[in-house]
Amino acid sequence: MRVVATAAFCIGTDKPDIRNIIHFDVPGSIEAYSHHVGRARRDELPNVCLFHLSGKYFHLGKMSVYGDRPCRRSLCLLLENTCSPGNKKLNKSDKIRVFLGEESLDVDISETVLKLIYARLESKFGLFHSEGVRFPRYRFTPLKRDIIAADQSAEAQVMGKLCEIGGSSLSLDGIATSSGCNWLDLIRKLEE
Repeated sequence: MRVVATAAFCIGTDKPDIRNIIHFDVPGSIEAYSHHVGRARRDELPNVCLFHLSGKYFHLGKMSVYGDRPCRRSLCLLLENTCSPGNKKLNKSDKIRVFLGEESLDVDISETVLKLIYARLESKFGLFHSEGVRFPRYRFTPLKRDIIAADQSAEAQVMGKLCEIGGSSLSLDGIATSSGCNWLDLIRKLEE
């Protein structure tokens, strides 16, 4: 199957098996480009992303690349936050929590660019490892309590207890700490 789409192609596109993304024009921003190419890696299988840039549009490409580039002051602030005295004392297995929305405002770097910076620090230098997105509170409605009751995993047992006491808005950090479960495993169980 082939899909030919406009720049709005990423809106509502939720196909797991897109193999090739070919740009014949300059996306409006690096953020737009990252959204487009992100559609080709949903199922983690090999994919190809091509970008054809004509000479007459080269200046637009430079604007896309450099337009959202953080200034030196912002990068210095980011490094100061990341290398704070408290973080310097951490062991390699310890975790640093980054709230992109807050950090974006603190250092004046867009969330998309922050994600790119952290991804580069992870892939190139192995400094960080993303565990995913965390929200302060999660809301859920148990639809199939019998499935939760039949599941013997520790995470399902925690979810079952929450259903019994009527909890539908919860802080997974607190629940993970008190139950001994990993918060990421709790999220996966919620998604099931």
